[in-house]
Amino acid sequence: TTEFPKNNCPNGLRAQIVFPSCWDGKNYDSADHMSHMAYPIDGNPDSGNCPSTHPVRLVTLFYEQVFDVGSFPYNGPGTWVLSNGDDTGYGFHADFQNGWEAGDNSLLQQAIDQCTNLSGELKDCPVLKPYLDDDAKEACQPVNPIPDEDVGYRGPGVTVGTQTATVPGCNPIWSGTGPKPTCSSNPPAPAFKSPQSVLPAGWTAGKCMTDGPGPRVLQGASLVDSKGMTRAKCAEFCDSKGFKYAGVEWSQECYCGNQLVGAVDAPDSACHRACKGQPYENCGGDAHITLLTKTGASSNPSSSTTTTTTKASTTTTTKASTSAATTTTSKPATTTTKSTATPSGTATSSTWKLQGCLAEPQPNRALWGAYLSDPAMTVDKCTSFCKSKGFTLAGLEYGQECWCDNTFENGTSAAQIKANDPGCSVKCSGNASQTCGGSWYLSVYKSTAAKRDLIPAAQPAKSAHRRHHKKSFATFEENQF
Repeated sequence: TTEFPKNNCPNGLRAQIVFPSCWDGKNYDSADHMSHMAYPIDGNPDSGNCPSTHPVRLVTLFYEQVFDVGSFPYNGPGTWVLSNGDDTGYGFHADFQNGWEAGDNSLLQQAIDQCTNLSGELKDCPVLKPYLDDDAKEACQPVNPIPDEDVGYRGPGVTVGTQTATVPGCNPIWSGTGPKPTCSSNPPAPAFKSPQSVLPAGWTAGKCMTDGPGPRVLQGASLVDSKGMTRAKCAEFCDSKGFKYAGVEWSQECYCGNQLVGAVDAPDSACHRACKGQPYENCGGDAHITLLTKTGASSNPSSSTTTTTTKASTTTTTKASTSAATTTTSKPATTTTKSTATPSGTATSSTWKLQGCLAEPQPNRALWGAYLSDPAMTVDKCTSFCKSKGFTLAGLEYGQECWCDNTFENGTSAAQIKANDPGCSVKCSGNASQTCGGSWYLSVYKSTAAKRDLIPAAQPAKSAHRRHHKKSFATFEENQF
């Protein structure tokens, strides 16, 4: 639609804009900032023919944004409101400004000339691919204070927020059928808050470190909270247990200890998973911990001994659908061991057997207990990762994706696996002699090895993002996730 949809959008609301791509060839601007550009005349904004008045074809710019409105009911016209106060959707717009160094060798000029793949994916552009780093992108978090203001929720039966007639920035609600209302001459100034949780006194956040395969870096108490884990919560938990190190991992896991066992520094981008209880800070990554240190403790791995005291423990595992938090307590024992043994998380071909090829239940996932994406993916890397997370099923997909679980999910089963399926034909990105599934196909491996001490809670099902180009300038529709 060209306006807000008149219904609930449980999977989110996607807004998209296609810019005009035909230039008059003369003017870099015009009085109305629009007339020097035009849309193709045959109604196809991607590849249509330009009118004679605007004969020069430029790159088509396509913007889309997904609004997470699935948790809110549709209460009739006016339910959805843009930040400028527009509750019709007609005020949705986008701007584009850019420039680059002249010459055929400039990066953006090369991209214009060479990025011709119709997928629209940056990864399919060889010129730009070296500059893409998904982990670094996901790891980026705000450090400056963020606004803390009531955005308001409109509709009958509202129990959260307020039914405000003005959205932040002094923008009164505007139906778009008349002049835009004016706001107060003294609009309230928003308050600000820190985007990070506040650590207990004496604790500081530090390095990103690897955690496995093999013994964990921190081997004391542990806590899993699939709803409210933050760095502060982990530090408070470990502090209450008398430990001087705390580590958050995989968004929801917390580990404590007084020694760093075999810890190795890792780039900050490896700790890119947002905390379950604070989306503006990171809580480790896949087999990586964000280390939290109490004053007086060393965060230098080389200063920590590799001789540790084994602790007998009672472990409780949880999945997000059954419990918000579980705790693992540890009791000292008398056995002393060395951490120089072969890492237990190293998978070998003798412990993992190829089962065959399994079609994914689009748009959901057959395996969704844990996930790893690696531009140098191999079968061993995936099975080792799944083993380190305590899973016995590993699935490789599309050359570089690894999915783990202990059971097949979303209506799939082992009976659906085929020994020979052309869907699994993509070579592994880290070993061209191996096959790593295909597009929506998994190369499935199974292990009978023992599970690790702690199995992370299951994650929500994921699905592919389907792009839709519309003929109008701005369109809205329920998001197809």
